[in-house]
Amino acid sequence: MFDAMTGRPPAAEDARLFPARAASEDPGSGLLARMLPANTHKRRLVLWSVVHAAAAALGGALLWRQLPEYILIPWLMFMLLASSLFLMRGMSRARVTSDATHLSALMIVVVMVFGFAWIAGTLMAAPLLDAAARPVMVLALALLAALTTPLLGTSVLAPRLNALLLAVPGAVVAMITPDAATFAAAVCTSWVAFLSWAATAWPGPSEPGPPGVPLEADAAPAAAVRGGVSATDLARLAVAALPDAIVTTGADGRITSVNPAAEAMTGWAAREALGKAAAEVLVLRPVGDGLEHVHPVERAMRTAHTIVCDTATMLVRRDASECSVDYNCTPLRADGRPVGIVVSMRDVSETRDMHDKLSWAASHDPLTGLINRREFEARLAVLHASAESDGAQHALCFIDLDHFKSLNDSCGHLAGDDFLRGLAEALRGRVRGADTVARLGGDEFAVLLHGCPIEMAERIAENLRRTVSDYCATWKEHTPTLGASIGVVGITRGSGSLSDILAVADLACYNAKSEGRNRVSVFRSNEDLLSRWQGETRWLQSIHSALEENRFELYWQPLLALGGEGAGGACEISLCMRDNDNALHITADFLPTAKRYHLTPAIDFWVLSTVTQALRARHPVLSAMDTICMSLSSQSVIDDRFERELTQLLADPRIPAAKLCVQIHESAFSSHPARLRQLTAQLRARGCRVALMDCGSGEGSLSQLRKVDVDFLRLPAEFTRDLIDRPLDRELVLSLHRIARGMGARTIAGHVETTAVVEALRGMGIDYAQASVLGPAAPLELQRTSTVTATKTQVA
Repeated sequence: MFDAMTGRPPAAEDARLFPARAASEDPGSGLLARMLPANTHKRRLVLWSVVHAAAAALGGALLWRQLPEYILIPWLMFMLLASSLFLMRGMSRARVTSDATHLSALMIVVVMVFGFAWIAGTLMAAPLLDAAARPVMVLALALLAALTTPLLGTSVLAPRLNALLLAVPGAVVAMITPDAATFAAAVCTSWVAFLSWAATAWPGPSEPGPPGVPLEADAAPAAAVRGGVSATDLARLAVAALPDAIVTTGADGRITSVNPAAEAMTGWAAREALGKAAAEVLVLRPVGDGLEHVHPVERAMRTAHTIVCDTATMLVRRDASECSVDYNCTPLRADGRPVGIVVSMRDVSETRDMHDKLSWAASHDPLTGLINRREFEARLAVLHASAESDGAQHALCFIDLDHFKSLNDSCGHLAGDDFLRGLAEALRGRVRGADTVARLGGDEFAVLLHGCPIEMAERIAENLRRTVSDYCATWKEHTPTLGASIGVVGITRGSGSLSDILAVADLACYNAKSEGRNRVSVFRSNEDLLSRWQGETRWLQSIHSALEENRFELYWQPLLALGGEGAGGACEISLCMRDNDNALHITADFLPTAKRYHLTPAIDFWVLSTVTQALRARHPVLSAMDTICMSLSSQSVIDDRFERELTQLLADPRIPAAKLCVQIHESAFSSHPARLRQLTAQLRARGCRVALMDCGSGEGSLSQLRKVDVDFLRLPAEFTRDLIDRPLDRELVLSLHRIARGMGARTIAGHVETTAVVEALRGMGIDYAQASVLGPAAPLELQRTSTVTATKTQVA
């Protein structure tokens, strides 16, 4: 804000923004400075008023004998002085900015009142004085102009007005009484008043900025002044207008200037912060435990180099609140030596909060708030390095929830998400403070146990298993049959690579599942588990290679039509794989590993896509069949991606979908009934037929038959193998056959090995038999086509 009359910033505002400059303009220190008001304008106004009053009293005393009435003028001066002091006392309580404006206006008003009083008094007294007294009075006016004009400074109109009002009486007196002495005195008075005016109006040298601040404008000539504002003032006002907090200190580390942004950020007013140590006003606290902290102002002064904020730092405000800041501390030099520091600070709370949120999202699971797989592997690497370098002992618990997908199917995915959130909180509450709980994805969790031997890890894993069971028993008053299979492996020197540790933990978890689920399996480098892991690693590599290099082979075996429809009407497709050594393996060799690593959807899709391509190419064997049966794994049934790609595959009008019969094991139906009903409905809508394998072998499977539409029931081999010798098996087969007829479905007997069993099944009315008496399965000669593209998406 600029003064309306002078075009310059008000002096009080100037003093607030640049206290070092205001201090240099103070009239002095000591007793007088302590007695007078601290503000520069106030001091000048008081001194000016005192000089005027003293001059008035002295003039009155000198002229008392000739003109007693003239004593009224000094009394008038004293009354005006008292009034002005009273006004200043009231305005000292005003705000700093308004105080500066009012004081500037008050100076002009008081000067005008005093000046007009002198003019009036002089005009009244001049005709009555003798010739000797008139020059004395005029010279007293000249002396008064010379003394009081500089006291009013250069920042207001008052100095010019003061000189003008003191020069007028002298000129008037010379005109009224034109004697030589009075005329000479009047000329002298006018000349002194002019010199006083000129001295205040003529621009002097630029005022220095804050100590140590090398402003280029300080060296600018007077010609650089534009519009009444010096380049120095423009530079200072620019600093005041900056949104960044700017604080300068002297060489002793004490604050010499504070801009408004720094006042707002720190909570310290400029007048309170001046002279205080920087560490007292700028309380900076680095974020993080154990960080050594030397105040950046001290470091910048000690090293004579710019100090940049290199870690997250909090500024503690005066009211003890905090904000996140970035700062720069730059030394100020004069003649090559540091004379101070300029500190620039910026509030980065919002930016840092956003960065923290993005960082958290990159390392945590959004559903449970636990760390994700990426962060888990990073922390596992730290523990692994610690074990290798220091010989420390840690442990890893790999947790896989049992039958979690049944909870999703029965209660919905929202309920499943709610279950996972609550379970994550329960697991977090059962580990030690230094341990880490992570969600790896789906229903898989992991716990890193820091500084934990394998014996203690086994006890903690058992507690975690009980935590899962207890939580399942109390969750929303439901009692889902869930549990946790946990594999435990130690992280010690010699544990192998990170991939080895993860693979062994996964294998131990799978071992817990294979032993009955809801239990803990600890890997202690026993030979059986180790050889099993090595074997699975080889199978896993072979399966991936077979998918990528198209090294699977299809075999077909006719189904014997027991109802007289002929043996060529139906067949079953089976799968074999050639390993990296070109050895041929049946599904029983590699399928357990494929299931464990969720590769069966990729294999199933390879089979289906290969068969459909052969049908489009009019393969002689497949084209002659009315029914082509292919098995589908339980993992494929619940795989959304597989369902979408299978539906898209069967949408091709060139494929005779009515020839295809997809066989699904009854265990998939019992564990995922909703998904199975959905898939069978889509397959039947495309014209494809569905068979339920091993019907009746699982618990509760018969009670679910009325809820699903199938075309075939495939009888378990355990019911047909000893059919002749075991009457109970015969009754079971008859019961299943009657159920199939009631459903409108036909029956297929699996793995029939003797002619006697074939004839018994024919007599019972069974429709088809997979009879090895017809001969072993034969290779399905195919042209090698590129069916790998679709399966690669399944592997990924």
